[in-house]
Amino acid sequence: MKNNTTTILFVFFFLFSTVAQAQSFSKKRSVEGYATINSGTPSITLHWENETKDSAYNIYRRALGSDNWGSPIQSLASTASEYTDNNVEKNKVYEYAIIRTNDEVEPFGNGALLSSFSYIAAGIELETVHQRGEMMVLVSSLIMDSLDTEVKQLQMDLIGDGWNVNLVKISDEDSVESVKQIIEDQYNSDAGLDAVFLLGHIPVPYSGQYCDDPTWTVPPDGHGSSDPNSHCGAWPADAYYGSFGNGWTDAGTSTKGKREANQNFIGDGKFDNIVLPDSIKVAVGRVDLSNLPTFTETEVELTRRYLQKSHDYKYAIKIPERKALIEDNFAGQQEGFASGAWRDFSAQLGPSNIIEADLFTSTKSTDYLFNYVCGAGGYTSCNGLGRTDSFKTNSPAVFNHMFGSFFGDFDIANNIGRASLAAPNNGLIWIWSGRPKWVTHTLAMGETMGDCALRSQNNNYDYGVSFFQNQAHIGLNGDPSIRSSMFQPVSNLNITLNNDKTRVNLSWDHSQASDVTGYYVYWSDSETGPYILLNQTPESNNNFTHYTPEFGTNYYMVRTERLEITSSATYFNLSEGVFNSIDGVERTASVPELSKNYEFAVYPNPAQDVLKLRFADNEHKLVEFCDIQGHVLHSFETREATKTIHVEAYSSGFYIIRVNGVAKRIVIAKN
Repeated sequence: MKNNTTTILFVFFFLFSTVAQAQSFSKKRSVEGYATINSGTPSITLHWENETKDSAYNIYRRALGSDNWGSPIQSLASTASEYTDNNVEKNKVYEYAIIRTNDEVEPFGNGALLSSFSYIAAGIELETVHQRGEMMVLVSSLIMDSLDTEVKQLQMDLIGDGWNVNLVKISDEDSVESVKQIIEDQYNSDAGLDAVFLLGHIPVPYSGQYCDDPTWTVPPDGHGSSDPNSHCGAWPADAYYGSFGNGWTDAGTSTKGKREANQNFIGDGKFDNIVLPDSIKVAVGRVDLSNLPTFTETEVELTRRYLQKSHDYKYAIKIPERKALIEDNFAGQQEGFASGAWRDFSAQLGPSNIIEADLFTSTKSTDYLFNYVCGAGGYTSCNGLGRTDSFKTNSPAVFNHMFGSFFGDFDIANNIGRASLAAPNNGLIWIWSGRPKWVTHTLAMGETMGDCALRSQNNNYDYGVSFFQNQAHIGLNGDPSIRSSMFQPVSNLNITLNNDKTRVNLSWDHSQASDVTGYYVYWSDSETGPYILLNQTPESNNNFTHYTPEFGTNYYMVRTERLEITSSATYFNLSEGVFNSIDGVERTASVPELSKNYEFAVYPNPAQDVLKLRFADNEHKLVEFCDIQGHVLHSFETREATKTIHVEAYSSGFYIIRVNGVAKRIVIAKN
C-alpha cells in the first residue's frame, strides 16, 4: 500500500467517524486462526473461525524472518475452516498467513475487496533456547542508587532466563547522544548486543516532522495542524537507540505541535525522520515511572513495585489466566484498530480464550495475560476505559495493547499508557497498537516481547493492512525480555562437596509445573555468568554431580524444561533459573584452566557458523577446538596471525578454544 497525503487524510476522517455494523471492522479485518500440532505424523493443521459470506481463503507459508510470502500454497473455498500441512519437519518454524477475501468492498482500496488476515508461527517440538543473547540494562542514577537490591534481582532474573547482562549506570548529565554512544559501543564490541532495557528516567529521543512533511500531513493519531490540540512535529522515538545507520538527520523544522516537546527545530537534537531510515537491529524496552504525580508512590517506589511484579511473573509466583480481553471502543471504525489483537491473541491462546468486555470490571476477578483497549483519548484519558488515576486501584493485564490519541507521548506527566506499568497488579508491557498494529503472534512460539518490537518496527507492509508502519514512533514500554509462557522452577537447590572436595553434588525439589521433561544444570566461575550448560540432555532426576569444578568458588543454576503447548506450536520451554554457589573446592579434574590474560582473540562470541581467531604473533601454534569437558573435537597447527574455524556442524552450547594450552570458553548459538 502506497502512502500519500490523500490516503492519510482519508484515514484521519475515519478516526472520528463511525459506521453502524453488525460485526465490527476489527473482527472483519482479522481471521481468528490457530494451529494444532501432530508430532507423530508430523503435521500442522491450521484452523480458523469461518465466515459464511467469504469468497476465498489463501494460505501462505514461509520461513520465519523471510521478507517474501510468495504464492499461496493452497486456495480454499468459503466453506473451509482448516488446512493441514503435511510437508513439515520437527524443530523447524513455519510462518503461515491466512488471508480471507471478503464479499464487500474495501473502504480504502479503490474498489478492491476487503481482506482479513491471520499470522501463525508454528512448529513441532522446537528445541530448547538456552542462550538469548546480550542484554544491556541502562539504569538511571536515581534507580541504581535507590534500588540496589532490586536491580541486582533484575540482573539475576535476566541471567536466569539465558541473557548475558551488562549493567550500566546513566547519570543525570547524560544526553540522548551519549546514551546512544554507550549502546553503539556495546553493539560494535566482540560480544555484540541483542536488547536494551532502559530502567528509570533515561533521555527520550524524539523524531518526526508530522504535518510539515508533505507526505505525512497528519500524525498517527489524526490531530493535525488545524486541531487546537495539534500533535504535529516530533514524537518519542526509542527506536533510535536500536538503529546504527547514518540516516538520522536533524536539518528540518516543524513548529505546529502545541506541546513544546513536539516542536522540532534545526540542530535541536530532535530528528527529522518519520519513516525509519534503516532496520532496527536491537530491541529496546523502557520502564520509566517518573513524572506520574497522580500516584501517591514515588518513582522509586513505583519502580520497586514493577520489578517485584516482573520477578513474580517470571518465576510463576503470580500466574495469570491464559486469556485475553478486548475492549473496543472504536468498534465502528472502518480501519479496525483492534484487528491486530484479534488475530494475534487467537494465534497465542485460541479464539475460545478471547472475550469482549470492560477491562477494569473483568480484572476485578481475573488476572488476564493479554488485553487490547482503544478509545478516543487524551494524554491522561481513554474513552470507555477511564483516566490515568484509574490504574491506582484497577488492574490491567500483563501485556497491554492500547490505542487512543496522544498516548504516544509516553514521557508526558501522567501518561495513561505508562500508568498501566505503575498499577499495583500485572502491567508489565504497554504498547500503542493501532497505527500501526503491532505484530506479536510469535510470542506463541516462545519469543520475547523485544523480538515482537523488532518485528513490528521493521514491518514495512509485510503483515496486513495497517497505516503508519515502519515509523520511528513505534516503541516498547516494558521489560523487553518478557515472554508469555512462564512456569514454576525448581526449589530448595542444595549444593555439597564430596569427601575429598573435588566433586560438587547438587539436589533440588522437583518443579510443580506440568509436562516437565527434565532439568538443565549450568556452571560459572562468577555469580553473574556467563553460565555454561553442563548436561546436553535434560536430567530426569532431581540431582546432579559436577565432576570437574574449578578450584575455589563455583556457581550453579538449575532450570526446568517442559514441553509447552500453545495455540500455534509445541516447544521445549525453560523456566527461570534457580541459583546457588559453593566454595572450598580444592582441586579439579580434566577441564583445562582458563587463562585470565588471553594471548589470542576469538570472535564472534557467541558464534553461529564460523569462529575467527586472531593471534599476537606468527609463531607456531597448536589450536584445539574442544567440548566443555576438554575433549578435542578438532585440531590443527598454524603460524598464521588469523584463522577461521567452521562450526556449522556443532550444536548450540559451550565449547573451549585452546591455543598452546591457553584456553578460552566460547558459545555456539544457533538461531
